[in-house]
Amino acid sequence: MTIYFLIFLHPLLNTFASHTQSLCRSDQRDALLELRKEFPKHYEDYGLAIPWNKSVDCCSWDGVMCDAILGEVISLQLCLSDISVNTSLKSSSGLFKLHHLTFLDLSRCRLHGKIPSSIGNLSHLTSLDLSQNQLVGEVPASISNLNKLDYINLGKNHLRGNILTSFGNFTELYKLNLRENQFTGGISVLANLTSLSEIDISLNHFKSSFPSYDRRHNHLFIFWGYGNSLSGPFPTSLLMQPFLDEIDLSGNQFEGSIDFENTSSSTMLRVLHVGYNNLDGLIPESISKLFLATTISEDKLLDLYQN
Repeated sequence: MTIYFLIFLHPLLNTFASHTQSLCRSDQRDALLELRKEFPKHYEDYGLAIPWNKSVDCCSWDGVMCDAILGEVISLQLCLSDISVNTSLKSSSGLFKLHHLTFLDLSRCRLHGKIPSSIGNLSHLTSLDLSQNQLVGEVPASISNLNKLDYINLGKNHLRGNILTSFGNFTELYKLNLRENQFTGGISVLANLTSLSEIDISLNHFKSSFPSYDRRHNHLFIFWGYGNSLSGPFPTSLLMQPFLDEIDLSGNQFEGSIDFENTSSSTMLRVLHVGYNNLDGLIPESISKLFLATTISEDKLLDLYQN
């Protein structure tokens, strides 16, 4: 009886197993092949371990990852082993037909031109990395469709314009990198992103006063904003964030003295760079509340008020 039951069950086991195999859907494969044609060279020319061609299931192609059950492409890392595609992204690119992508890494691909508005088609993205390219122009408004993002890196491009107010919709965002671009305007929208842990807006052209931070921002760990034109009094509200480890706001236009009086004695701040501003006044004794994890060295004190 037991033997008969196992023999009867065996075909069913095979049926269930077949549904868990990562077999690429034909529409996903065609979109990837369409994307490959947009490059100056085919992926086979790069000597990848598993080239992009129809003889192999596309879920096994280098840089591609699929949902194990549905066969939808959910992750794409385009430039592997420092190989650059040296092209621009078209609005009609096959990339934007991969609607189920959650992870997209196009960093160091030597991409140029503008970010197409079609980027908004990828509404399931949680991670977007377009850093270290030659992208120009403004970030398209359609990026606001990507309200599931928890990581975005647009650093080291030639992007310009203001931070879109719609960035305030990225309520899940924990890491934002806009470093080394040509962004201008204010940064008040960043204060709306209460889940942020790491912010890097360094080496841009931001020119405004600094927004106030409150207890809602207690996830904040790193804030780098050096090399801009931020002005007004130094944002002491940053110093009150309990888990903040590093602040670098050097090379701006902050004025006056820094008030450490209201700083929490439980702060975890380890690094504070505020040199090359327009700060004045004496370094107060209340600074002893900071840097609890380290000894305050002469170099650290010089960095505070170096002009």
